[in-house]
Amino acid sequence: FYNHDAANGTVYIKGNDAKIIDSNFKNNTAEESGSAIYIIGNRTEIDHSTFEENEALNGTVFIKGDNTKIIHDSMFKKNDAVNGAGVFIDGKDTIISGSTFEQNRATNNGGGVYADGDDLSIFESTFKGNNATNGAGAYVEGHGTEVSRSKFESNNVTNQGGALFVDGSDAYFSNNNFTNNE
Repeated sequence: FYNHDAANGTVYIKGNDAKIIDSNFKNNTAEESGSAIYIIGNRTEIDHSTFEENEALNGTVFIKGDNTKIIHDSMFKKNDAVNGAGVFIDGKDTIISGSTFEQNRATNNGGGVYADGDDLSIFESTFKGNNATNGAGAYVEGHGTEVSRSKFESNNVTNQGGALFVDGSDAYFSNNNFTNNE
C-alpha cells in the first residue's frame, strides 16, 4: 500500500481478530489516526510487515482494542506523528516482539510506540534513533509494563524518557541494553 491519503487508515478495520501479515505500507498519510492501519477491535495480529515514511496525527498503526496479541517481526521506520509515530495503542494486554522502530518522530509522545493501557509487553525489539518530547523509544501510560531483551540506542527527547517513559506501577525490565539515549 503506497501513497494513499485518508482521514483514518489506508486500511480501516472495525472488528475483532484482524491479521496483517507480510504487508508493506509506505508514504501514506492520514488527517487523523492510522496512516497505514486503523483498527477498532480486539485480538489484532501484525506479523512480518514494514511501515515506512507514513504520517498521521496518531500512529502509523492505530489500534483501539484489547489483547493485541502480537506485533511481531515488523519494521517501523521514518514515520511521523504527534503521538506514537510507529504504533499508537489504546488498549490492554499488548505484546510487541522481534520488531524494529527506527528514526520515527513524534512531536509529542512516543517516537516508536505510544501505549495507553495496562500490561504492555515488549520482547526482543530494537528502538534506534527515534525522537519525541517524552518517551522517544516508547511512551506508556499503564500498569504492569514489561520490557525484556530489547535494545534502546540513540533515541532523543526534549523532555523526559530518552529511551522509555512509563507512567504506571509494577514495571519490570530485564536484560535490556540502553545506549546513548538522551
